Parts: sequence; C-alpha cells; structure tokens
Amino acid sequence: MTRATMKIDFACLLTTVLFFTSNLLYIITGLGRRHADQRFNYEAWKELHPEYIQQEWARRADSRGISSAARLLGAIAWFSFCIPILNVVWILSVGGKRRVGLHVVIAALALGGSIAELLARLMMVGVENVGVWLSKDWNLDSWANDNDGLGWRTLEVSYMLCRGIILWIDAFEWLALFGIFTLIFVSLRADKGCGTFSMKWAYLGLVVGTLSLVAFLSDTLRFLSWRIMTSIEMFVAVLNTLLLFPTWLIWLGRQLPQLRTKYEEDAKSKEREALTVGSGDVAGEAEESFVIEDDENEGVIT
Repeated sequence: MTRATMKIDFACLLTTVLFFTSNLLYIITGLGRRHADQRFNYEAWKELHPEYIQQEWARRADSRGISSAARLLGAIAWFSFCIPILNVVWILSVGGKRRVGLHVVIAALALGGSIAELLARLMMVGVENVGVWLSKDWNLDSWANDNDGLGWRTLEVSYMLCRGIILWIDAFEWLALFGIFTLIFVSLRADKGCGTFSMKWAYLGLVVGTLSLVAFLSDTLRFLSWRIMTSIEMFVAVLNTLLLFPTWLIWLGRQLPQLRTKYEEDAKSKEREALTVGSGDVAGEAEESFVIEDDENEGVIT
C-alpha cells in the first residue's frame, strides 16, 4: 500500500476512538447495573423505602467514576462527529449547489443531535455528582420527623425526573443517526456513478441507520415491557456502537482525504478557468478598442 492509501482523516479517527471508548464504558456500567438488578427490589423502590434508596445511592457512588467518564467522552465524541458529517454534506452537495434541502437536513440532524447530546450528558454528569454528594454529606434522614427518610424520597424522585429527560434525548440520538445515515444513502444513490463515496459504505450506513431506528423504538416503547425493550436496546447498542458504527467512521476516514483533495483541486481548476476566460474577454475588448481607435486615426489622416 502506498502512503496515500493509508491516510485517514484525523476527525474521523478521533470520533471513532471517543465513541468506542465511551460506549464500551456505558456497556460495562450497564452490565454492572443488570447484575445489580438481580438483587433489585422493584416494590421497595416503588414504595420509596428510605433504606433501599440509600443502598441504591451507595451503588451509584461506587460506579460514578466510570459513568461520568463515559458521559464526558460521549459528549466530546458527539461534538467531534459534526466535523466529518459536515465534510460529507459539503462534498455531496458540491459546495451547496446540489440538492440543498436534503443536505441541509443532514447537517441540521448532525448539529441538533450533537448539541442535544453534548448538553444532556454534561447535565447528567452534574446531576449524578450532586446527587452522590447530597447522599453522602447532607441530612436526608430527618426532615419533618426523626428518621422519616423524607430527604431520601425527595432525592430519588428528583433523580428519576432528570433521568426521564435524558431518556428521551438519548432516544432522539438514535433517531438522528437513522436520519443521517438514511439521507446520506439517498443522496449517494441519486448520484450513483459520480465517483464520490463508496456505495458499499453507504449500504453499511443504511444498516447502522436501520438498527438505530430499532433502538429508538425500543427506547420509546420500554415502558410497555422494560426488561425486554432494554435487552433489545442493549443488543443493538453493542452491535452498532462497538462494531458497525466504528467501521463506518474508519471507512469514511479512509475516503475523506482523497475526496477532499479532489474537491479542492476541482474548485481551484474551475477558478483558474474562470480567471482565464475573464482575462481573455478583457484582452479581446482591449484589442477591439485599439483597432477602432486605429481606424479612427486613419480616417483623420486621410
């Protein structure tokens, strides 16, 4: 292999590493939570028993480091994900000249999903860290009466409300990925034979997008059967985020440098042609003006 074929876009490589590490940490914490759920007492949790809630917060404090690292890495990964997607949109739209509406939607989904995930994950890090701090250092045992546990009940309800907000933002993440991958496939399918991105890469993205739609439906329907839908979402997350999505990003990173160079060379070539044609027109006008002036002078001498 030549050195050029080994070149990979730095933004794609960075995004792949961040997403893979973040999702791996998420899966580790998820598996730990599922192991803990074997001892999970739903009735005690639903009745907001203070002793049980205190045990849950002790468990959350133990896994706080991994979960916070996963969220922070995921926030940076989503932010960096915008860079290669905007590159793809710019190349596919030929600098905003072809199917503008379709490519604007792709860019909007990338930017909207990235900003929403960035803010949501940072907010959840703050919520979890403050919750652990409150559970350790604040008086949550005796508020209205001695050992009434009202503070623990309030803390758990507040935490669940915050988790509910993040749950729907996470669901939107899957929907945004479905829209991005599907619309990229549609754009490339319409431009088949134009020599831009690989159609096999686009088909892989379509598979990732379809699985993302399944994960979105699992997230939104998990209240019907929490255990079944959570298992489906976990399976799709492992397959998508640890295998297919990183492969798609690396494949994109292998294509972007060459396509970006080709696009820039074509743009410079068109600029040179425009300058050449423009200078030719100016020269032609100057020559015509000179000839007319000569004719006028000749007429005067005669």
